[in-house]
Amino acid sequence: MKLFLLSILLPLAVFADDVRTGIVTADQLNVRPKPGIHYQILCTLPRNSEVVVLKEVEQWYGIQCPATAQAWVPAAKVGTDNFASHRTPVYAGAGTLYATFATIKKGEPVEIVERRDKWIRIAPPEVVVWVHGSYVEIPDDEPPPVAAEEPREQRPPEFIESTPPAPEKLKVHRILPRAQSGELTFIGDAKQVAKAGLVIPLAEEGTPWAHAIAVNVNDTYYPLAYLKGATVDFTAWEWHSVHVNGTQRWVKGWPRPIIDVAEIKARK
Repeated sequence: MKLFLLSILLPLAVFADDVRTGIVTADQLNVRPKPGIHYQILCTLPRNSEVVVLKEVEQWYGIQCPATAQAWVPAAKVGTDNFASHRTPVYAGAGTLYATFATIKKGEPVEIVERRDKWIRIAPPEVVVWVHGSYVEIPDDEPPPVAAEEPREQRPPEFIESTPPAPEKLKVHRILPRAQSGELTFIGDAKQVAKAGLVIPLAEEGTPWAHAIAVNVNDTYYPLAYLKGATVDFTAWEWHSVHVNGTQRWVKGWPRPIIDVAEIKARK
């Protein structure tokens, strides 16, 4: 009966239009494929992990799926070339009794993590998964995001052959800090991070938030962090899918952290 009621109520739920950054306050926060404690656990996030809250349903937050999440498909649906041979749901575990939370289309490449009997664990797709909002703290002074805009069209430079050209039309949620003067005020401790995503232009060159690394959720790119680097020409990397490594800091009043990039490379 509970499952039936939930299936009715979910389409009527009001999703939040803004995108916010939260910090995990629990020792281990369970990540689930759908909003509800009866759904299986995809993975856990340790205390002080950062999450980007994309949606909200009652007491649940929809976040970008972590790279450590369980994601399984039937082995029969994946060809020997590691491309999906058929359209297939993605399950929260190795079996059809587990909840589904994404779909792989025929012809899509899959990254195989593990094989188990007739099932294959894959790198999870970029979809929304769910955590309970009681264990995520969102700063009260975080400014609201700027409305999404269509970015200018641009193709990446030819010298990076491993990255295909950017789609002609991309939706970007342009989350920018409020204008401020003077030196930046950093809060919290610096930490080493590694992130994967698309390099997107956000503002004019010379501003601290001219570029960001973003992830694709429901055909819209959401910034994870702003990028800076004394030896990196981010303009040359615009619309490329990349891995970045560097030092991340939070700036007072900013909706996203900033990464001082030490290394950037094409994401294959």
